[in-house]
Amino acid sequence: MENPTSQTSDRDVADTRALHERALAHQRAGRLRDAERAYEHVLQRRPNHFDALQTQRPERAVELIAKALPQKPTLAAAHNHLTKALLDLG
Repeated sequence: MENPTSQTSDRDVADTRALHERALAHQRAGRLRDAERAYEHVLQRRPNHFDALQTQRPERAVELIAKALPQKPTLAAAHNHLTKALLDLG
């Protein structure tokens, strides 16, 4: 018998992945408001989704990455994204 919790979890992961792909598609197409809304939906499901954190507006990215970094302090990509966001802010 399958574990319903694992099914829900797998489905949630797939749904979150699909939302993130939609956000990326909006961003690539220049639909930045739609992309931002989709990224926010990803973050509602997974608050520390680093790929969604890095693609926010720079000021929002700094805020979110700084909050998430303590959970994965050795994740080099997160530090790189934080640095890029800070540089984008000037």
